[in-house]
Amino acid sequence: MAKISPKNVTAQFSYRAAGNPPSTLPQGAISNFFPGLEFDLRSLWKHIFEGIELHESGLVSGGHQVLAVTPGSPGDIAGVRPLFRLLSVDGRPVESRGMSDQGPMPERFAMEFFNSLADAVQKAGQPVRCVFRNPQNNATVNADLVVQPIFEGVAFSKKLLEAGSMTQGLCSPWQADYRECGCYYWAASRPDYINVQVVAGQARGHNWMQRNRGPADDYLPDAPQDPRQFNYNDLYTNWEHVLTFVVGGKETE
Repeated sequence: MAKISPKNVTAQFSYRAAGNPPSTLPQGAISNFFPGLEFDLRSLWKHIFEGIELHESGLVSGGHQVLAVTPGSPGDIAGVRPLFRLLSVDGRPVESRGMSDQGPMPERFAMEFFNSLADAVQKAGQPVRCVFRNPQNNATVNADLVVQPIFEGVAFSKKLLEAGSMTQGLCSPWQADYRECGCYYWAASRPDYINVQVVAGQARGHNWMQRNRGPADDYLPDAPQDPRQFNYNDLYTNWEHVLTFVVGGKETE
């Protein structure tokens, strides 16, 4: 009998093992990778090229930095050093120019590696031309670096991820991100504007994070440092009491 060789190995991520709740499936995940709630996929890209370690996060000047270079590796021989920034891979830039209503902005923003390296990962085992910039003098350095494979069988490659790598960078605990993201991220599970009543065509209600939410209290713009609102410590130590249930836009208890 011929050996079965699976082609769509990532499909196994959608397999729900007996006993696991629905939240263990990828489609049930919040998928906040940075700082991360379930896992931090930035770890996957740190060692995507043999011989160098990359740091993905950061925007204009902080993203795509080299953290370490293996002595004697192709990157080391080419002159790549820690704190150099990765500019392009295989002819494709890994950053893009910001846009505004007035047109292109002068700043260039580091793109997520999920976007910028999507083509490069298809060349696992092959060298690709990587261009780095020396922040000290803006000189560029070219290095032909081998792309490491993402998968090893049906699991992530051990060359890319050591045990625990996917969770070591998570925000801890989740309350920090929940408080900090305000009205911009947790739309499904973090109500912002509650107890809303419309009187004479005007809406009036409360910020879910403000301490006083009586009939005479007006809405407070979200500000974690405002003493009139719940802060990080409140959520760390007493979240089950300060975060009331909101049903139909109204507090229930």
